[in-house]
Amino acid sequence: MIRYRTDIDGLRALAILPVVLFHAGIPGFDGGFVGVDVFFVISSFLITTIIFRQLENGRFSLLDFYERRARRILPALTVMILATFIVGSLVLLPAEMAALGKSAVATVLFASNFHFAASQDYFAPAAELSPLLHSWSLAIEEQFYLLFPLLMLALLRFGRSVLKANLGLLAVASLLLVTLALPTRPDWAFYLLPFRAWEFAIGAVLALLPAREIMTRWQADVLGAVGLGGILLPVAFYGPETAFPGLTALPPVLGAAAIILSGRHHETHVRKLLARHPMVWIGLISYSLYLWHWPVMALLRSIRGAVELPFHVGLSAAVFSVLLAALSYRFVERPFRRIPPAGHARKSTLALSAATLSLVAGLGGVLLLSDGAPWRLPGHVQAVAAAAKDTAPRRDACFGTLPADGLCRIGAAPANGKADFLLWGDSHALAILPGLDKAARRAGLSGLFAGRSACLPVPGLRRIPEDHACTELNQSVLAFLETRKDVPLVILSGRWTLSVEGTRFGEEAGHDIHLQKILRNGLPSAPTARNAEVVEHTLGETVAAVRAHRRQVVILGPVPEPGWDVPVRMARSALTFGRPTPEPLSRAAHVARSGRTESLLARVAGRDHGTRYISLSGVFCGEFCRTTDANGIPLYSDDDHLTRRAAEALLEEPLLPVLIAARQ
Repeated sequence: MIRYRTDIDGLRALAILPVVLFHAGIPGFDGGFVGVDVFFVISSFLITTIIFRQLENGRFSLLDFYERRARRILPALTVMILATFIVGSLVLLPAEMAALGKSAVATVLFASNFHFAASQDYFAPAAELSPLLHSWSLAIEEQFYLLFPLLMLALLRFGRSVLKANLGLLAVASLLLVTLALPTRPDWAFYLLPFRAWEFAIGAVLALLPAREIMTRWQADVLGAVGLGGILLPVAFYGPETAFPGLTALPPVLGAAAIILSGRHHETHVRKLLARHPMVWIGLISYSLYLWHWPVMALLRSIRGAVELPFHVGLSAAVFSVLLAALSYRFVERPFRRIPPAGHARKSTLALSAATLSLVAGLGGVLLLSDGAPWRLPGHVQAVAAAAKDTAPRRDACFGTLPADGLCRIGAAPANGKADFLLWGDSHALAILPGLDKAARRAGLSGLFAGRSACLPVPGLRRIPEDHACTELNQSVLAFLETRKDVPLVILSGRWTLSVEGTRFGEEAGHDIHLQKILRNGLPSAPTARNAEVVEHTLGETVAAVRAHRRQVVILGPVPEPGWDVPVRMARSALTFGRPTPEPLSRAAHVARSGRTESLLARVAGRDHGTRYISLSGVFCGEFCRTTDANGIPLYSDDDHLTRRAAEALLEEPLLPVLIAARQ
């Protein structure tokens, strides 16, 4: 077997380039995220090969193995994080800097995959602004490096065949696990090692295959070509909407394995292609390129105040990342790799590693505990930026709670456990909750809240792909209303316009919204482009179901969408690197965006005398729609949600008559 294969460095290039171009937003690379899976196969194959050879020669040492991993990974990682801290201190707002500190602590503990699994959807627009999001894959690899040698040592006592058999069982079990988890816990499936272990197991089994030739030259050529297609086709045809990982990860994973296997004994066409100097050079710097490209692009997005990068900006960021990676490889990676791995040098390496990790963790902890070091910024910038955190205070406690678990109380203290009203909706309903809570306390009424993000209060409606937790919540709320006939008023609130129009507004990132109607048999209808028609029909059915017990229904209209992240853009525009904020949204622009939605909601309410529609646009819009109060403080915590302060100040008065009327 060839000890050093230049084509595997070329395979690294084939893995990293799609990742970088995907993150840069270059068209044609929407599935570039599969490159990470290719890396997992390569890492496992190489590590298993190294460990097995050393075991055969009686030279394997766990301490030596971990020391080499530390020299390979930690120096460049530490430099990247420290550089991100420095640039971040100049361009990031306090909340962003605090989040950076928290993710840095998780990164140096090699637990960032757990951190992001609990807090960040990899494909969500907000993820584009998290400078250390990419460290999740490093955490998975480190966890593999920590556990796999121990597993290998334990199983090899029973022979090579036993090790391979157990790795095969591990691969099958892990693949089954991720397939089952993907529909309900996509965050776990994406970020956590047990759901990715099958990818590592395939690389390990590949390294343990017998050294003898098992195929002819032309068979190897065919296998290599098929493997290349298994990687390139997903890069071209997958996208953020692809259910991934799981069975969809099989083509790139098996493709990487096929390329490695086909090139073991034969100079295949694919091997020759990957062994070309440019590919090998990219492969050599691939670790540094992976480290640097993401913070470059995330910080650039933060500076620009927009998630989307124009083509020329994204391409320039990719090229700049290659330059940084080349410098990092030359002046950080290579020097530390050359330190002799024995004697006092090993102890020095481990001590230095501990010191640098402690330094990064300490700095991250300071940023986290200080709420992002707001003293870095002028006072007025701090006040504006603080609006981003001025959200409904009970999100964690109230969001997603099922009636069986006890819905959150709002308003005055209840009399004998009764509820005078139910607020039912999505994150926009949660955003207006402080205003409704204040109005209810003033009226002496007690209410309940039921809601979930991106989940309109319409049980007969589903987004594609379906959020099963949303479906469960809506069905359980409807069942709750069947049993609790003493709730006289139901208030429906949500981001209606997004579902009706199906498109994002202004600078907001994200995909279009496609809806399905749930048929009487419980199955979804075929997807349709006529969102407005589906919303009107299913909302009408929901109102009828709620009204069946003679309770009143109020439909709250949409809050105007500015179309840009108000506190972030306003605060950043005051900094050196910021762009000017957009012009205020005109009333005409608001009507063009939400006029059809308001007419639809009013039409549904008008079909039943017990249902009212309350428009909120007049609260915000004269000739232009306000985005700040009289003191210049944002009314929005992002590009479409009201702040707690704005909800209390602006919505108490218009909502109070609604509650009083329900009591009479």
